[in-house]
Amino acid sequence: MNLSIIIPVYNVEKYIERCIRSCYDQQLLLKEYEIVVIDDGSLDGSVKIVQGLMDSYSNLKIISQKNKGLGGARNTGIINAKGHYILFLDADDYLLPNVLAKLLQTAISKELDIIDFAANGVGEDGTVVYSIKHQNCPEPVTGPEYFTKGHHNSACVRLYRTEFLIEHQLLFKEKVYIEDVEFNFKAVFKAKRIMSTPLVVSNFVQTSGSITRNNNVAKNHKLIQDILQSVLLIDNYSKQTITTNSIAYQGSRTKVNELVISLLKNLYSKSKSELLFSDTFMALRTAELYPIQFKSENRQRDLFKIFANQYWIFKQFYTLKTHIGL
Repeated sequence: MNLSIIIPVYNVEKYIERCIRSCYDQQLLLKEYEIVVIDDGSLDGSVKIVQGLMDSYSNLKIISQKNKGLGGARNTGIINAKGHYILFLDADDYLLPNVLAKLLQTAISKELDIIDFAANGVGEDGTVVYSIKHQNCPEPVTGPEYFTKGHHNSACVRLYRTEFLIEHQLLFKEKVYIEDVEFNFKAVFKAKRIMSTPLVVSNFVQTSGSITRNNNVAKNHKLIQDILQSVLLIDNYSKQTITTNSIAYQGSRTKVNELVISLLKNLYSKSKSELLFSDTFMALRTAELYPIQFKSENRQRDLFKIFANQYWIFKQFYTLKTHIGL
């Protein structure tokens, strides 16, 4: 079997049928792939919808478990996958027609550990909001070589060789936000054969409940704490594994740098807690990640970095924002 499509499901009855049906609008025989739905303790009608579709599709199956979050559901998919390659697909997203056969053909013929593909971010009406593209890398290179030009954090914009993930014990952290970041930092670096294709494979639907658009204080604080934890984990991995002589060194430090900027942007925009503010900066200083050292290639992010590096000014604005309720 060539492919396992892993779809975590938790309270997505509005989207799941579209997602699954998009997996069958492909030029693949049913025996060539499987769709593994991970029911992560879903409480709505999602599972009944999937069960109804199972009568029509012999390669569709459900694995039910107690809620472990998106990362835990994906891990269950990895462990149970029978396909030579794995594709992670979120239940509110969907595939474009007739893309998987082309993607698989490239991955198999090139004997790849990972292949990155393009995707679109779309509104719920299908309007394209943004596009995800990767560095131009049309032939296989090593992970450290690929690192030199950077990589996207999402696990849903790449195809992984199943045995590669198992061999390197690559699993997601459970019940955390941005679980993709550490996972892909390690996966891309460890890959022996990785490349990219401009083929647009998926549409990522921008739903109103996304964590990036959430006003829940507790969830936003957890997001900030999870980003901080991810920063510290990949920083530690980078320092222990990627030497200054490695071709991947600059790329690894740039990735850590970008995450620190993202962390502080989220702290500034999503939090009013002075305790969270002080704890975050203490952790960054202890890890020698603040002040931020590397220049961002994105001008707006680099301007924010300059602002954030002026600690006294940054803190005054944060405190003022907190006190006046902005």
